[in-house]
Amino acid sequence: MALLADDASPHTKKGETIADGQFIQIIDYDGDIVADVDAWMKKQKLADVGFNYNVITILGSQSSGKSSLMNALFNCQFQVMDHVHGHSQTTKGVWLGRDGLGAGAAAPCLVVDVEGIDSRERGEDRQTFEYRSALFALALTDCLCVNVWYHSLGNFTASGYGLLKTVMEVNLDLFAQERNTPRTLLLFAVRDWAEVMTPLEIVREKIAREYVERIWREIKKPPAFENSSPYDLFDFEVFGFAHKFMNPEQFERDVAALRELWQKSLRPPSYSRHVPADGFARYATSIWEVIKKQEQLNIPNQKEMLAIYRCQEIKASVLSSLGAAVAATNAMVQRGQMDEAAFSQWLRDVASKALAEYLEHASRYQSEVCQRVKADLLEGIVSAVQPVVDCLLSHVRDSIANAFLDKLTSSFTAAAGDATRTLAGRPVLDAWANYNDASSELLRDAQERFLAAAGACSANLADGSHLSFATDLVLDGMTRELRFCWLPSF
Repeated sequence: MALLADDASPHTKKGETIADGQFIQIIDYDGDIVADVDAWMKKQKLADVGFNYNVITILGSQSSGKSSLMNALFNCQFQVMDHVHGHSQTTKGVWLGRDGLGAGAAAPCLVVDVEGIDSRERGEDRQTFEYRSALFALALTDCLCVNVWYHSLGNFTASGYGLLKTVMEVNLDLFAQERNTPRTLLLFAVRDWAEVMTPLEIVREKIAREYVERIWREIKKPPAFENSSPYDLFDFEVFGFAHKFMNPEQFERDVAALRELWQKSLRPPSYSRHVPADGFARYATSIWEVIKKQEQLNIPNQKEMLAIYRCQEIKASVLSSLGAAVAATNAMVQRGQMDEAAFSQWLRDVASKALAEYLEHASRYQSEVCQRVKADLLEGIVSAVQPVVDCLLSHVRDSIANAFLDKLTSSFTAAAGDATRTLAGRPVLDAWANYNDASSELLRDAQERFLAAAGACSANLADGSHLSFATDLVLDGMTRELRFCWLPSF
């Protein structure tokens, strides 16, 4: 029996964990989300694996050995039934764990262990939870493992016929929403099977004919799927396992064979639902909330909402990390230690780094959303750096204003002791007749110098983005100041 955490009891509690938090209950018996899946993903070092992970979910009858199969197959430690006390409900709600295969795994695998169907404890309410958990599993999982006893094949309830019908109906609904929905691997784990009883190929044909294909004929299909087959929506595999207690050595060999097959060919090369690992927690919890509210589950909308949430979250994190660099640069500008050219280079470096950091994570989500929020990020960078630009251009403005005043003074101030009253070598009346034109020319020159400096503060990024800043207020202030200098000074 798997070890429980120190504070756990044989009865499921909200937020219960197993094996020092490696396995957590994410949905409790009442259908409430009771775990911080995002924190758990980070603790398991899964948040940064991108799409390089898989999800497998096991469904089946209560006390049929679902948890023990996942424990054996993926080296997990889900709680299993204590046979000394007889058959009873062990897994309650939905549990989540990660494989314990370590370096031997082709990619990390999230294992979802779902409460068994046909539960005596749930009574008449069981069908609601069974439907919800099946829908939840199909929205999330690469592989749906249906655990069934060999001797139950042919029975309606014990073989999971009703559950499989629900699974196929739900999957059809998901495909109807989005035709490029990835196919789910439907893996039948036939327990307590032996080759001497029935060859596995015969078992496979029986499950295909009397379960998968028969259910497909029974369920109502939209017109677009009238000529489709169930194998357009599912990949289909059947695997047999010897009796775990009567023939343990063969059981271990069967488990090892499936584990190897999973690693080499059955598992998708990346998560088929196209949800990055850092968004899995948000996606899973939002999917369950929609299901629980009995609202129509719209996977494309859920993925778009996830993309908006995560891209905005990534953008906010990137902008927050700019604070120290902006403050340091602002201090240098205030001390006059950075000119426009140096600032422009700094801006390119900082903005390019921020953009790369954003795209590293956000590019895994819907392209339209990623690009839209990218534009917001660039605007955020401009807003964060605008005070630095204002400070830099204030220095430029002061320098230009001083040069303007020097030229104006030298051109229109009479030299001391000049009895002829000439201005810059010209008679006073001739010089002052040209005063307005000359002053206007000096002002235009000052404005052009300012605009050139402001333009030098902008930056072109490698992806074609252009960062520029609002300079009108500083320019208008300088213009008013220089026009005030036009007043005669003699």
